[in-house]
Amino acid sequence: MSNIILEDTIRPVSFASAKRDPDGFAAALGRSFRETGFAVVSDHPVDPGVIERAVADTQAFFALPEATKRQYFQDGGGGQRGYTPFAMENAKGEARKDLKEFWHRGRDLPPGHRYERFMPANVPVTEIVRFDASTKALFEALDSMGGVLLEAIARDLGLPDDWFAPTVNEGNSILRLLHYPPLEG
Repeated sequence: MSNIILEDTIRPVSFASAKRDPDGFAAALGRSFRETGFAVVSDHPVDPGVIERAVADTQAFFALPEATKRQYFQDGGGGQRGYTPFAMENAKGEARKDLKEFWHRGRDLPPGHRYERFMPANVPVTEIVRFDASTKALFEALDSMGGVLLEAIARDLGLPDDWFAPTVNEGNSILRLLHYPPLEG
């Protein structure tokens, strides 16, 4: 029953149509946001190998001993980069802690970049050899895809396609890799 409701309510928007029918893609994406508050995007361009490597490396990271993972916690950093331990964050308006741990990765800035004092550097991981490269590849692929989505949103709103670009180019976007450990009891 819920699948029928989902299919009738949320129509996936094919990312593949963004190039061949930009107006139709923008209209479908905008309609989804107006009708449901979010969108399901199918046929995305992110290479499955990029996703698989990042997922495997992230699983390997979360499987490390707690003491090892905690070395990557940036105390006082507000969780903007690196590791945030299990049950440390509360959902907005909730008194109980969320039962998850996560890793944040953001944009790499070159030394001396004008935003360097506002955006913390990514935290390198030594125990998982390709962790930094695989999570960076996923971040960059999703960041690129996000740019196309923002162009479509601007188009749907009757704005120039690049209207959002100045506010997100070099911005402090964050990829959050979540792990909800199994609970007993």
